[in-house]
Amino acid sequence: VPHLLDLGFDLVYAWTPYHAMKAVADGEQTIEGFWTEVMAYEEQFPPGNNRMRFTTNHDETAWDAPPVIRFGSVELSQAMAVATFFLPGSPLIYNGQEVGSRAYTPLFEHEPINLFADNDGMWSFYTDLVRTWRDVSPSADHSVVPLTDAGILGYTLRTSAGEDEVLVAVNPGDQPVALRIPDAWEMVMRAADVQDNPDGMVLPAKGYLVATR
Repeated sequence: VPHLLDLGFDLVYAWTPYHAMKAVADGEQTIEGFWTEVMAYEEQFPPGNNRMRFTTNHDETAWDAPPVIRFGSVELSQAMAVATFFLPGSPLIYNGQEVGSRAYTPLFEHEPINLFADNDGMWSFYTDLVRTWRDVSPSADHSVVPLTDAGILGYTLRTSAGEDEVLVAVNPGDQPVALRIPDAWEMVMRAADVQDNPDGMVLPAKGYLVATR
């Protein structure tokens, strides 16, 4: 896939992270296995090369299912969107995703989408997500450093100078998970029921947070 960038394409679809994320959601892949697969993929790309990050696209929504169905719940579809959005590259919001559409959208047939809907609060969620992404300004030059906290699918974005600037953490499981975060980090986006405790943060099942410093 990286050779397509050499041929003049500005973006390539990041299929490997997407498929690995689906496998985690389905219970078919561990988080450690996820990062083994994803980091091998990421290392193929020199710094500055761009990838399209997505949790659905024209193929997936037509042939598989829209995210709120594919990931089994609104909460996990949101958490996986957060995990994907901040990876170095360009995030994609596909038709209907921003309003929580549950319709399968065919490639070659007319399928109206009510863009004034806000199913399950998805419009508000994606508004916050895009605003946070713009404020954080992750770039293709950041490197990804996986977190090692048990049960957390998370990472920091590291600059070429070795500074961690962004932290993203998602709990894809069914039980709350504790996450220790140093005081230097400032929360900029979190699921509604993320809790503070003396040892750090508690991410509920399907919960997420984003922090900067």
